[in-house]
Amino acid sequence: MPAELPCPTPQADRGIANCSAAVTLQDAKLPVTATISLSADGTIAFVQMDAARNSPVALRGVSTRDGRELWRLPLPPSIQPHGVVFAPSGKQVAVWDKGRSVRVMSVPDGKVQSDITTETFADFDVSFAAEGDAIVAHHRRYSLTDSAAPPTLEPGFRADGRCNTIVGQSNIDTVLSRDRSLVVKMTTPSRYVRGTDFCEAKTVLILDGPEIGFLSFAPGDRRLAVAYNIAGRSRSDWWTLVEIYDTEGRSGSATRLSRIVLDGDVGYRVGWSPDGRQLAVIKIKDQVATALVYAVP
Repeated sequence: MPAELPCPTPQADRGIANCSAAVTLQDAKLPVTATISLSADGTIAFVQMDAARNSPVALRGVSTRDGRELWRLPLPPSIQPHGVVFAPSGKQVAVWDKGRSVRVMSVPDGKVQSDITTETFADFDVSFAAEGDAIVAHHRRYSLTDSAAPPTLEPGFRADGRCNTIVGQSNIDTVLSRDRSLVVKMTTPSRYVRGTDFCEAKTVLILDGPEIGFLSFAPGDRRLAVAYNIAGRSRSDWWTLVEIYDTEGRSGSATRLSRIVLDGDVGYRVGWSPDGRQLAVIKIKDQVATALVYAVP
């Protein structure tokens, strides 16, 4: 059984997020550009790569309480995973690729419940409906109970479906909240805001950062995490800064609630619990993967 790591020693700075769990992920080889997910019971789901061929082979579920592997679900060679998300119940998981394919499976048995081809690229964000009977990709809802049913448009989006801003999570400088009320736009010292449609969102929030970070709205859009991967002279010198903002008011200004400083590379490996009150990250340092869970105020 893998040994549980202690959380980093709490610092006097109240702005530092509170770490509640830290475990080593044994034999984990993960892609940099695929997201992760955290269930309500503390299971973290991530894509496992084949060490020899550097290709995805399985979806793994590991307990963040004691580091035990709870399940390992094989992935077909056709899927090049871009992200993973748990249903609120924790009994389903969706994994999707960089194109338009989404697979929904039950856990822990891995039974395929649905294979969906979305109308538009899913990018980084696929979410479950609260009842677990549908998924939402970009701004369209797809039924999991009636495969013949056409997708429906989420409330607030134009009937013509035109919206090019990435919804929910984004690796570029702009992200749209899932309720379409708030667009977050990042700037850096060498990059300025350019006007755009922003899918007719009511409010635009401008954030300044050291570089363009990975943007991730929590379920319900009440919090936003921004992960900055800061390069060093070599990969072993990389470190990561994660800042968490209060976006509950959907205003043009946001308070930074907390921050996480990690010695290692996180990439896009961040994931929220279904209630948005916990944030999981997986960092890589000297080829060792560590999963950490933080309480979000």
